[in-house]
Amino acid sequence: MALRPSSTLLGRALLPSPFCHQPVAVPVVPSLRHLLQEAQPHGEGSREEVVAALLEKLPAHCDRVKKEMLHAGYASRYYRSRYGRGLETRRKQLQQLLAMSDDEVRLWAQSRCVPVRDPLAPQ
Repeated sequence: MALRPSSTLLGRALLPSPFCHQPVAVPVVPSLRHLLQEAQPHGEGSREEVVAALLEKLPAHCDRVKKEMLHAGYASRYYRSRYGRGLETRRKQLQQLLAMSDDEVRLWAQSRCVPVRDPLAPQ
């Protein structure tokens, strides 16, 4: 399943789902390289200053990433359970249809039909 970057949700990606009218937003977890580049001070400095800056900034960045990973896990579990419930509902509907007689199936199909009118015909 491919991720699509979303312009409306910064830092998130939209997953195309079986519920096509409801895309699932999953947080994008930054890589370790990106995390270190954010925490590393920009500019010239001694090695001690760089290490001190990393030790100051890195715990907060790591906490943020852990939080985003938890949100991604919650979204993933929600998506999987929702998809499973949808499949279970479809399976039950199929079993009910298979148990129906031919006349009941025909009536069921007719009840699901939507009448279409000719748009060019006068009303």
